Order: sequence, then structure tokens, then C-alpha cells
Amino acid sequence: MPIQHKGSGIIVETYLTYQELSGQRSTFSEFQTELARFPSDVVLRVCSGLNILLFGWSPHFDKDLHDRIVRVLCPAAWEVTNRNALKVVLHRQVLLLVAKEALRIGPHAVPSLPIIPDMTRLFTMANDQLAGGPTEEGASTTIELISRFMSVSEFQFAHPAIRLSRPFVMLSKFAELMPEEGKPFNIPEMFEKTTEVSPEVYFPLVMGCMTKYVNFGLEQFMPSSPDFALGFEWFSTTNLSTEQLELFFGDLSGDYEEFHELFKRLDRGVSDFSIFRERPIVRLGDRFLPIDFSFLAAKSESAFFWRAQSSVPNGERENFHAFWGVLFERYMHRMLKQAVDQKINRYFASPRYVDPPNDQACDGIILCKGYAVFH
Repeated sequence: MPIQHKGSGIIVETYLTYQELSGQRSTFSEFQTELARFPSDVVLRVCSGLNILLFGWSPHFDKDLHDRIVRVLCPAAWEVTNRNALKVVLHRQVLLLVAKEALRIGPHAVPSLPIIPDMTRLFTMANDQLAGGPTEEGASTTIELISRFMSVSEFQFAHPAIRLSRPFVMLSKFAELMPEEGKPFNIPEMFEKTTEVSPEVYFPLVMGCMTKYVNFGLEQFMPSSPDFALGFEWFSTTNLSTEQLELFFGDLSGDYEEFHELFKRLDRGVSDFSIFRERPIVRLGDRFLPIDFSFLAAKSESAFFWRAQSSVPNGERENFHAFWGVLFERYMHRMLKQAVDQKINRYFASPRYVDPPNDQACDGIILCKGYAVFH
């Protein structure tokens, strides 16, 4: 994780564990017991807010902002992180893990809670579960145990807005990108048939969810205002109906019951956050919490393909995949042509050998002076 810190440039951090603070590593059961001290709704709001603050719009990690948050939420860990530029408590994986486990035990309430609770033990115990090699505790299958050797939550460094541009370009240039041969498929129409929301509405709505937090800062988060979560009122200046918003959020969000069903098929270990790939927004009543911008952008980026494919009969899947492959190739050719000036740098799409002339050499070649880049 790149850290943007005064005087230190880009460095690599290590995260602070409960074992470092107390001298003894916590078990997964102890972590769950600590988590149960907090209302699940509050934990989800905290994880959503911190993820947006620290990893939402910026490609860099702001260590100074991190330490300010730790001083308030994890005071017992603040002295360690404040004096060590390489030490953090809050990182993307731990926020996803705590949110994931809060959904597992939720909905869960507690009798009383301080206005600003001390979450030092909660997050450092969660870091214990992510640190070091895999352990057998809590692993019900060999596959689950093996999965703990690696993270399946790889970070997407591309800005969420950049990732969302792909389906938008493919939609706006669909007629131009359409393959000239093979069976045609009307993907925008198929997408709408599956989601009941047109792609012209769906993808701008995803961006609309994110833009709520463009100017979101620590000051808006600390009071735990209900205005932090998304609600239909955020879209009140649009001409969208309540039904359209319900359909949109129905495709991207889930409540506790829906996440409990997802756990049955999408949970293979501590670092498996596939449930957030499937549902990157948590629904709490009439409020919506974006858990992770990267997963939200990834879900939307791939939705054009997967939602369209779900309406294709099994006997037509091969034709659809062939159609999509050519469509995506033409999209990439268009993007690469626009990325070069065609003077100093030149792009050649689908180059073919002189002999035999029908054999394609590669997908494309970029020539830059005396150099060639093949892809």
C-alpha cells in the first residue's frame, strides 16, 4: 500500500497487531467476542466511513489522516502509530474483515455504547487474524485453510471513476464497436432486461453514489451523522422514480439476510471478501453504505457483461462469448489508437503475417521510433 506521508515519500507499511500491544496473539474466537461488544450497524458505518476516507477517492494513503483517526478511535494504539511512519492500524483489508464479520453476526445490538467507542482491541485483534501464516482455527475445509495463505482482495489501483469509464464508453460507442461478423447481440437491451434498469441510468447512478463523498472529510464522519449514509433523497434532484432506485440498489446492495445467504457460497477464509464483490453496498433499512469503492467500481465495470450473459440461453453462450470477445477487442483497439499520436507513436490493430497472410501475429503493435510493443 503506497503511503503519502510528509518527508517520507512512498514507503511500505506494516500493520499493528494485538499481539504487539499485549504480547499475546488473539484467536479468531476472541476477535468475534470483541466484535460482539459493538452494535453491528455502528461497526458497518465505521468501516464504510473509514474505507471512504482513507481509500475512497485518493490513490495514496494519507498517514497523517490515519493517525488522526487512530487517536480518536484506537487511542491505545495511537502512540505506536504516531511515532512510527511505517506502522498502521487501519488498512483496507482489516476494514473489510471487520465489516464482513459484523454482517455475519448481525443484526446485533448492545444495551449502551459511548459516543466515541474505543475500538483499539477490535481492529488490532482483526489484524492478528490477517497477520502471519494461516491457522487451523475457524477453517472448516482444506480449501479454506489454503486460502489463508493469500489474499483474494487484491487492490485495484486504478481510480474508481476511470474503471467506470469502460462500460460507459462501450455503451456510447456500441454501434461503432459492434462486430461485423457472427451472430449479433444487443447488449444494452439484454442488460436492461436483466436489471430492469437501462444502462444509461445504471452507470451514472453508480457514479452518483460515489460523488456524494467527493468532499467527505473527517469532520463529516466523526459525528456519525445519518447523512453519511446514502438515501433516496440524494437523488431527489433527478427525474428518477422510487421504483428505478429500488431496482438499482437491489442489484448492488444487500441486507443482513441477503449477506447471510452469500456467506453460504462465497466465504472460503479470513481474507475472502467475495461477498463485497457481489454486493458492494450494505442496506440498513432505507439507508445504504458503500463498503468499498474499489469493489463497487469493479462490480459495475463487469456488470455490462455478466448481466447481459445471464439473459443468454445456454445454447447461445458460445456465440455470445465470441461476440463479446470481438467487441472488447475492438474497444481496446479504439482506446489504444486514441492513446498514441499516430506520428511518433503508431498503433497497428490485429497485424497479420506476410506469409501466411491470414495468420494474425498478435492483438496489436505499438511502434515508437525503433521500438515495438506487442500485446
